[in-house]
Amino acid sequence: MAALINSFSMSSAQLIGVASLLVVAFLTASLGAVTAGPNRRSEGDLIFGWAIVSSVFTVLGTLKLLPFTAIAIGLAILSVFSLIILWRRQDCMGPTGVWRTLALVLAMIVLAAAMIPSQWDDLTHWLPNARYLLEQDAFPGSELPKSPSNFPAYPYGVALITYLSSKVAGVMVDSATSMFNILLVASYGMLIARIAITVAQSDMQASEAGPSPKQLNAHHAGWAFCALAILISTALSPTYVTRLVLSSYADLPTTITVGFASIMIWLMLNALAAKETKLAHSYAWQAGLGMTAAIALKQVNLVFFLSLLIAIAVVSLRDKSISLRDILAISHKFIILPLTIYVIWRIYVSYNFTGGEHAFRPFAGWIFDKTDDILARMSLIASKKGGYFGVMTVATLLALRVIWHPRTAFHRLTLITATMFLCYNGFLLMSYLGAFTEGEALRAASFWRYNTHLGGVCLVFAACVIAHAWRHCNRCRVPKQLAAFAIVLVMIAPLAMAKKFRFDLEPRIIYAREITKNIRPLLSAKDRLLLAELDSDGRYLMIMRYGLHGSATIVSEMTAGHRPYAKTLSTRLAQLKASHIWIYDVPSQLSNIIVVPSGTNKSYLLVRQKDRWVVKGSWPHPSQPENKN
Repeated sequence: MAALINSFSMSSAQLIGVASLLVVAFLTASLGAVTAGPNRRSEGDLIFGWAIVSSVFTVLGTLKLLPFTAIAIGLAILSVFSLIILWRRQDCMGPTGVWRTLALVLAMIVLAAAMIPSQWDDLTHWLPNARYLLEQDAFPGSELPKSPSNFPAYPYGVALITYLSSKVAGVMVDSATSMFNILLVASYGMLIARIAITVAQSDMQASEAGPSPKQLNAHHAGWAFCALAILISTALSPTYVTRLVLSSYADLPTTITVGFASIMIWLMLNALAAKETKLAHSYAWQAGLGMTAAIALKQVNLVFFLSLLIAIAVVSLRDKSISLRDILAISHKFIILPLTIYVIWRIYVSYNFTGGEHAFRPFAGWIFDKTDDILARMSLIASKKGGYFGVMTVATLLALRVIWHPRTAFHRLTLITATMFLCYNGFLLMSYLGAFTEGEALRAASFWRYNTHLGGVCLVFAACVIAHAWRHCNRCRVPKQLAAFAIVLVMIAPLAMAKKFRFDLEPRIIYAREITKNIRPLLSAKDRLLLAELDSDGRYLMIMRYGLHGSATIVSEMTAGHRPYAKTLSTRLAQLKASHIWIYDVPSQLSNIIVVPSGTNKSYLLVRQKDRWVVKGSWPHPSQPENKN
């Protein structure tokens, strides 16, 4: 029980962070509801608003017309006006059942808020990017202090959520993005649930038009429906990864925004096939907003935008019910805004950064001779993730069958899914050949994680297939007890799995955080610190580096890979002129350089005094608490 309570325990600052994030999400969704128009899919209000927020900051921030605080205030005022507009036209913000859904995921939001950042990319660029915005009130630029982030040239869509939440809270809200992720997942789940139920009640296999707005809005969003929506987008999703959700990574937001944009493109094509031009225009604009939000997350998300354009071309060229002329007539609504935001940011990067992002090598440096080995590794990884890759393989095979005569809404969805899957994995192969190091390429680094970016597309296709099969199953009925079970399951899952979700409570992670707090007062801004943790890959040093921001300058780090330790340490101390060393454990190889009591299982902060190192502080290892007797 004590461990459970500890998992959900929050400081006052974290509690304020929850409230701040919810305020930001509420105002962002109100802005999105007005921007997307009354014919929108309201499950996307949060995404629509996020697209507008990211666009405004990108345009005004790159032009340096206003400090970020002024932009944030201006957007807050616009959001208030948006609420007034919604009230006057008697429009609701968010889908029906949104408050029930929020109540069901509240425990998960609290769990996320209580977490401390501990994942590698969180601490090396996503959170440093957000903190830079807070400190400088602007994007990194050539005339501003250098960003400590590993990738300061990445787009700042994710960082803006943390920035805005922190502005409201008055303190850095490290968990803002992970809480926002939970809201995105829940919203997307509601859309998938509506589509699945509509398909289960109508014959989409024989329908050219697909699910209509009236059909999608007809379902009562009671507690059971909301619980089903959450389960669909979490436990039942083949690409749901808790560590990606409970992080500041751009992976989960990419999954949701790309999935949403793809659904809007599908609905747009269906509307064109049914000659509902006005509705098609609305869906096209919503797709454009969804892709704008995606483009503002990572520069590589342009690939999804281009993949969608290819998918549109494939469908329009093969489907006789859709005119290419009609596609071109509304193309500006889903092309101009995302492409404009991408180009503006690329121009800004070209003038203000050297490096700061992944890039392709010159063509002569591509490792074409390793293609077979890379493909073999990609295939091996795919074989271990049969849920996702199985669904996408089925979609690809079905697409090959229907591409000659696509006639129905399901055929169009199949072609979109398969095209995006093939295009993206083709791009990943190119990246391994021309952008990653040879070692990373040969192990197909993060291949599974990158494929989760298409998880939203995979989910809608799988949901439609299952719903169609369900419709033709005469004996299939949903027991009433199952609805109650779904509600209870969603509510107790965060409690039952709190220990698994709180991966940040690993003793060494907590220790790294506590050590950071302990050594900060012992250091000054002029000190030069070398960090050494010779039994790890450096993951705990990342926590310390992030926590020591604004304190002593960290001149170097040593990990298990820096053998021989004595020679490496001597060389770095001579070259970097470190004034302090923090070391987790002192191996015998360093006894000639660092003299400490033996067998004490402590970490040490040492200070240089003339030609020797003196212990300034020591702390027992987490597995060896100090004996106070």
